Amino acid sequence: MPILYGAVAYREDLLAQFENESASWELARLYEHPIVCPKGNACEATYRLLVEINASDETAAEFVNNVLDAMEQSDCGGHPPRIRINPPS
Repeated sequence: MPILYGAVAYREDLLAQFENESASWELARLYEHPIVCPKGNACEATYRLLVEINASDETAAEFVNNVLDAMEQSDCGGHPPRIRINPPS
């Protein structure tokens, strides 16, 4: 089983596509709050975030900000199915 370093966010509407991958991560935990597109009501994209097991709340917040930044850079309707985030240095 692969060990998760950093975080990975999966689009909720495509979770079934990544079910095997998301279930295979060892030493990972689900961030409790879904991440909603910052562009407002026009976009309904929501991500679920898996973070490394030892990520502090501050580190998890950094990962959330990274997902939000990635969503800002893509058009609504074109958000990637998965966003991989490397651990902070």
